[in-house]
Amino acid sequence: MAAGPTYIPLGMSTALQVLDAVPGTLGDWYWPRRDSLLDISEPWQSLVSFRPATSVQSAFLSGRVRDEFYFQKIEDGASPGMNADNYSVLIERFPFGYSTPEQFFELFRIHFFELNTHGIADVKPYDDDVDGPRWNSTDPTQVVGTILSWAGPVNAITRRLFADQASVLVSDATPTSLTVTTVHTKKDAGHPASGQRRWAIAERENGWLWTNVGVDRATDNLPRRLTAREFQLARDSVWAPLQTSVVNFVNERNGKARITAQFRTTLEWQTIQREWFKPSVEWMPDSGSPN
Repeated sequence: MAAGPTYIPLGMSTALQVLDAVPGTLGDWYWPRRDSLLDISEPWQSLVSFRPATSVQSAFLSGRVRDEFYFQKIEDGASPGMNADNYSVLIERFPFGYSTPEQFFELFRIHFFELNTHGIADVKPYDDDVDGPRWNSTDPTQVVGTILSWAGPVNAITRRLFADQASVLVSDATPTSLTVTTVHTKKDAGHPASGQRRWAIAERENGWLWTNVGVDRATDNLPRRLTAREFQLARDSVWAPLQTSVVNFVNERNGKARITAQFRTTLEWQTIQREWFKPSVEWMPDSGSPN
């Protein structure tokens, strides 16, 4: 007899069905230790409701063709489930010459493109002349508005997943965090997922926790005709190598880092929308898909 669905409270008023859960087996985390799961889920809650500030929306949409540039909103996703993932690294000692989380996070941003060269897709500025200088600004808050694009070497999965390329907008930035939102642009056929991702670093008792946390839904029911399994594997093939790259980057520079969590799951969007989805920013008119 097949096992029934798994339910976890996650601080909700009703139990939440886990449609698919794939825990990592690395470091200190294991499934289904409740305190760790709640620890991992906390960032998801703020990301689900995140929307770019009105000024950021306006700057992205202004002067651009309506059908070519728009936000791919998580609430407009096609899939009944919401992907939620967390790839984290504990840094016990920063690389030589760096002593604060702000310094390290700036180093992470400077080397971001280099760190993302080991997965199935590489990342680059959408427009070298516009987004390149903005990304490299010495003021982290000036990074907001940068468009980044992922494109992979052509193979059976990436041909269907990325089409031409998949883009995100840096929609919020602090000295210790970057948040990106999926967007449709003129140069790509749309992002296969709709939602948000955040890279951040925060102090913990035993060091500093670097996190790569995402929430999204498939833009189409089976994006680019990928199976659900292929779609999850594609995510892992982008974000797990980045996690390993961060660890190696720190350790090769006389720092000390290790993977602490590698977790992804699919949660019921209907329940998430009822329990967690409480945006405080309104979308501008005509900011989403025209279809």
